[in-house]
Amino acid sequence: MRVCIHRGSHQIGGSCVEIEQNGLRILLDFGLPLDSDHDKHSAIPATLTGLNGRDTSVLGVFISHPHLDHFGLLPALAPSIPVGMGPAARRIVTAAAAFSGPPWTRPAAGWDYRSGQRIDVGPFRVTPFLVDHSAYDAYALLIESQEQSLFYSGDFRAHGRKSALFESLLRTLPRGIDALLLEGSTLGRPPNGGRFQHESDIEDQFVAEFSSAQGLVLTHTSSQNIDRLVSIFRAARRTNRLMVIDLYTAAILQATGNPNIPQSHWPDIRLYVPQRQRMQIRSKGLFDLLRQHAKHRIYIEELCERAKSLALVFRPIHCQDLEKANCLADARYIYSQWAGYWEHGDFSALGAWLNSHGIDKRSIHTSGHASPVHLEEFARVLTPRKVAPIHTFVPQQYQRLFVNVELHRDGEWWTLEESERLEHAERTSPANKKQQHWRPGLEEQKIGKFKIVPLTSSKQLKSEGWHMMNCVANYSNACKKDEYRVFSIRDLSGERLATLGMIRKNNQWWIDQCFGPCNSAENANLELVYEHGRTREMVDWYQDEGVLESDRDYDIENGVLAATISVMNRYGEVDHLAVDTDLSLLAQEVERIMNINKEDN
Repeated sequence: MRVCIHRGSHQIGGSCVEIEQNGLRILLDFGLPLDSDHDKHSAIPATLTGLNGRDTSVLGVFISHPHLDHFGLLPALAPSIPVGMGPAARRIVTAAAAFSGPPWTRPAAGWDYRSGQRIDVGPFRVTPFLVDHSAYDAYALLIESQEQSLFYSGDFRAHGRKSALFESLLRTLPRGIDALLLEGSTLGRPPNGGRFQHESDIEDQFVAEFSSAQGLVLTHTSSQNIDRLVSIFRAARRTNRLMVIDLYTAAILQATGNPNIPQSHWPDIRLYVPQRQRMQIRSKGLFDLLRQHAKHRIYIEELCERAKSLALVFRPIHCQDLEKANCLADARYIYSQWAGYWEHGDFSALGAWLNSHGIDKRSIHTSGHASPVHLEEFARVLTPRKVAPIHTFVPQQYQRLFVNVELHRDGEWWTLEESERLEHAERTSPANKKQQHWRPGLEEQKIGKFKIVPLTSSKQLKSEGWHMMNCVANYSNACKKDEYRVFSIRDLSGERLATLGMIRKNNQWWIDQCFGPCNSAENANLELVYEHGRTREMVDWYQDEGVLESDRDYDIENGVLAATISVMNRYGEVDHLAVDTDLSLLAQEVERIMNINKEDN
């Protein structure tokens, strides 16, 4: 198989991957870039051809999930080219198209996915796997052809209401695939402690806000984030409020086909149709749709009369109606989407409107994408021969988290056979015919409540990397050159707690890194704190960015942390860098002993 990432190797949004075998081709996603002006033809990658329907080599397009940055260019596709996607995703896109128009459009006929069931198309076998994501009915895709395999992660996470799908996926995924196209949306903006809040935590936060609000609650979220709508509904019911939706949201909920998801006819839900939407209904002839959802319809008078008992799924088209209803006294606005929309100015007019009514912006949100911890776990289970970044702004960070990373440019064709040849060359090269060994730098010993175990061979590094789910095996050559040393930090019973890396600079040993499983500082309960260490660098970075919230919790000069560094990062979220002082001092003690013994090593 040959593979080309036409777009997505170094950006988020607009994903498009082409796979070719014996002159026949399929596409994985056909997305609209996030910064596109919705001109579908100008947004088609220049390296992609044959989409007019006359090129019979194009067998079909397989869409991972119903987000515009993954399917938004479908209107530019010839109707004769079949499209595969989840059946509920197809209904959601069709329902949205009735309101939005291009780039939302009814997808061409094709294949409806069933998780785990193979689709045969030409020389390819495509197997979709249902995943947890903020988009409903989202899938990862396994592509097989002539005994070669590629796994496309699509967008996924492990902390939504369908988080059990992640564990199920880990149990059922194939091992030893040739290539993994892995999304990395959260790399470069990691969550506190390496993990994001679960959607159930978001529900609890809504409950707290709904309970304390004295007036109408305006919850601004995407009507296609079904998990979030469920959280809003559950929080509203727990606080004796009615959830209010518009006709677009009602249509999307209906399109899921899931009777267990809130629907417009449920007794705790009300339908309110804002003026701008009523104009859409008239111009597009959506009267039948309105009649389907009108059982619990309310009107503008009730918005004012019942404001204190309502939780409105808000969109900017509501602004004019809310002013007319005079129901904004003590109103509370909660933003529950990606922070980037505000940062990029998409809601600047809304911000001015909120300010004019004295309404503060509050935020409750969790990502629709997997944390670095879960990305590493995902890659470790699949054991791919190569990992190729996609859907990320920071592909260079993959080499710190994963092994066998290959970076590819947009528009570059590459083959799975290349990785096999490279692996064979590495296995048969003289440097790799035997295990590498080096002197320890520090003998195994007990320090306080910890056991320090030096790792003195490439085999031991691989074992540590497997147990701790990190890429420490990549340091063999540096250790052999006496430029690096690695230690396994364990408790007195032998359980692994953290991996400590020491780097040699100017004939002096320095702490380079010390992380727990999956490179998580929280799991190790350790963040490096000493005068020249990573925490100092991090604090300096925050200060340079002007986002340091408080510096009262640490003593940089003495290198000892009293409690927690709390900083406001560039995404408007608070990072809490918890530190175990014992482990911090342990890392410093190893550094001190190594420098005393350096002449002997």
